[in-house]
Amino acid sequence: MNVILLILKWVFSIVGLGMLVMAVSSYKSDSEFLKGAASVVGVVEGFKTRVSEGVVYYQPVIKFAADSGEHSFVSSVGSNPAAYKKGESVNVLYKVHAPEEAKIDSFFSLWGDVVVEVLLGVVFFSIGAAMFLMGLLKRRKKAALMRRGASLCATITSVERNARFSVNGRHPYVITCEWTNPETYALHRFESEHIWFDPTVYVTQDKINVFVKPGNLKVYYVDISFLPPSAS
Repeated sequence: MNVILLILKWVFSIVGLGMLVMAVSSYKSDSEFLKGAASVVGVVEGFKTRVSEGVVYYQPVIKFAADSGEHSFVSSVGSNPAAYKKGESVNVLYKVHAPEEAKIDSFFSLWGDVVVEVLLGVVFFSIGAAMFLMGLLKRRKKAALMRRGASLCATITSVERNARFSVNGRHPYVITCEWTNPETYALHRFESEHIWFDPTVYVTQDKINVFVKPGNLKVYYVDISFLPPSAS
C-alpha cells in the first residue's frame, strides 16, 4: 500500500506540473496569435454538436470575410445551451496570412485552454505536494517524539482493522494499547499508525513503547519499529 501511495504522490505531482507547463505553452501560443491577428465581424451560420458524458455541446460555426475571400471555422468552445443564435454577429480574430486559424473574440475562446490547464495543474500539483508534505511532517513528528518525547511502556490490548478509514475498499490494521498513569491512575488509550498488512504474527510481546509529548499525552507515537519496513 505504501508503494501505491508513493506512486500516487508522484503521479499527481507530475501530472499537475505537466498541466502547468502546458498552460505556459498555451499562453505563449495565444499571445503570439493575438499579436498578428486581424479583427472582423463574422456570422454564426450553424452549429457542430459534440457529446460528452451524455451532454450535448453546441460549437458555433462562424463564417467571415477576409482579404483572401470568405472563410468559416468551428469554435473550439462549445456550450449547453448554445452561447449564440444562428445569424448572430460575432467579433472574429484571425491570422492575416492563415485565415483558417481564427477564433471568436471572447475571453474563454482566447484564454479558455489556459484557464482550464492552470486550474487542473494547480489542483493535481497541490494534491501531490500535500501528500508529500503530510508524509514529511509525519516523519518529522515521529523523529521528534522518539528523540525528545517521554517513553511509556503500554500494554497491548488488540490488533484490529480500522473500520473508520479505507483506501480502495481496504481497511488498515492498528495496534491499540493502554497505559495507566501511576500518579493519577487515569487510563490512557493509544493507537498506532496505519499498518497495511495483518501484523498479528509479529506481535509476540505484551508491552509496547509509546513516545509522548511531555505535558500532552494526545501527541504520541506508538513504536512499531519491530514490524517489517512496509508497515510504516
